[in-house]
Order: sequence, then C-alpha cells, then structure tokens
Amino acid sequence: MSKLRLRRVQSLMFAAAFLFGASGAMAQSFLENPAKNSLVSGISLVSGWKCTAGVLTFTVDGGAENPISYGTPRSDVQDSGACAGINVGFGALLNWGLFSDGQHTIRLFDDGVEFASADFVVTTFGTDFLSGASGIYKLTNFPAAGQDALVRWDQSSQNFQIIKNGYYRLQTVLSESRGECLESNSLTAGATLEGAAFMDTCSDVTGQLWKLVPLGDGYVQLQSALSEGRGECLEGNAVAQTSTLGGASFMAACGNFTGQAWKIYPRGNYLQLQTQDAESRDECLEGNVFAATSTLGGASFMSTCDNVTGQLWKLVPQ
Repeated sequence: MSKLRLRRVQSLMFAAAFLFGASGAMAQSFLENPAKNSLVSGISLVSGWKCTAGVLTFTVDGGAENPISYGTPRSDVQDSGACAGINVGFGALLNWGLFSDGQHTIRLFDDGVEFASADFVVTTFGTDFLSGASGIYKLTNFPAAGQDALVRWDQSSQNFQIIKNGYYRLQTVLSESRGECLESNSLTAGATLEGAAFMDTCSDVTGQLWKLVPLGDGYVQLQSALSEGRGECLEGNAVAQTSTLGGASFMAACGNFTGQAWKIYPRGNYLQLQTQDAESRDECLEGNVFAATSTLGGASFMSTCDNVTGQLWKLVPQ
C-alpha cells in the first residue's frame, strides 16, 4: 500500500474511531470538509461520506437548505470496513467568498434529520469573487528545508495552486493546430529573424523549454533552458522603429527591467502574458505566425490585449 493511501486509510479509521457510539458500533458517516475549526477560502467542496442516505442537504448558519450530491465511489471507506458499499461519498461545491469573514457553522441533514455539523472560519479578500488578479510566488523552504515551491493565483478556484517548479512549453491557441511552440532564439549573427523570439515546430530543443523565475510582487522572468547559461530572459519590448528588432520580443541579459517582469493573467481557459512595462499600454504577448507577410516577419511581439487566439497561451509541463 502506498504511503499516501495508508495515510488516508489511517485518517479515515481515526475519524471513524472518534465517532464510535456508546454501543461501540462504528460511525456510519463523517463530514471531512470543512473540518471542525478549520480555515476555508476560495471555492471548494463540502464533502464526506455516509453509508446510507436519503436526500442530503446542508445549511450554513441556519440559512436556506442546499442540496448535496450523493453516491461517489469511496473505496478507502469500504476498505476500512466503515461501510459495506462503495458509492457512499457526498459533495457540494461552495464559494466560501459568499460568506463574511469569521466563524460559521455548517449542518448536514439526511431527509431533514441532522447527522453532522462543524464550526469553521472563513477568510476572504473582501469580495465574493476576485477577478483580474494574477501572481506567481515562491514559498521558500517548503515543503521541507532546502526546497522551494511555486504557487499561482487561480481565478476559477479562487485560491492558490501549486505549479511545477520546472520547464514548460509556451503555446497559443493559434499555434496548437500547427504544433508550434515559442522558441527563445538568440541575438547572434545569422539567427532566424535576427534573433527574435518566434513560434516554431514543437520539438525537444532547449530553446523551447521555459521556466518561471519569481521576481516578487507576483512577477516572473521567462527563461529558456538554452538561455540559462547565458543569463538571458525574455524581453517584451515595444513595437517601434527605434526599438531593438523593431519591437520584436527577444532574449536579453536578465536584469531588474520592467520589460522582463511578466505577469500571467487568466483569460477564459487560457492565459495572457503581460510585462510590467506594457501594463500602461495594455499590451500582451502575441505569438504570431512565422511568414513574410506577418507583422515583423512572424516574430512574437507585444500587441493590444484582446481575446484573440494568438494571445491566448497555455503552459505545457515538460
């Protein structure tokens, strides 16, 4: 048995043992989330298990009754011997931001009869749904000393999520069907597009493997595996005749520059990439199409932010 599965079973057995009745019979239900005296935020599940159930509902602070779906498989519950059946899980998605900061009480009912309750504490950002926020942050010495973790604000779940501290490919909606990814390139003689970053056929090359380097305040630098040894990061640039490469995005020596400080914003199911320098101009990174008739010959560049497929990016873990 894996350590994770063992911990889950041990936790389940502890919860069941804690709920033993005077007769010594094992409890027939358990509310797992929110746990008693827990802190909750964002959007998450009211969840747990019950061996048999009619119509399940819940209330918060004695308010209106809300339905709970019942019947999801819980092999861990069955394996522990708590229930004979397997489809005993229940759950309901809830936005905790709809409640005020502070302590609240949840009560669960089966055909109108209460079978579980818990006091918990809600924390929010002062709004029921935070929109337009973005940021990637480094947690130092977590989950253990000498280790770091990256977390990114996720609008859909209204919470922070762990992101891989490794390499990604950068791909737009426009480039998906063509199988193309962002190529970092190099400002050297004879380089494609004189060294501008551009969309190229996705392949196992270091110029297409990107990592996110936190700068603080939610900003990151974008650095490819190819550019690490040279200490170079992606520069957003500004389209103008006087700009380097006419304004194409390119790799430049990493530094504390607003053109290299990127934020990654949600846009539907995808992301938009914007530099600190481009915020006042409301410009986002455009993947473009490599062709003589394309803007700057197909180099990636900063353009007015819009809901266009060339600006809708996804991070593909490698």
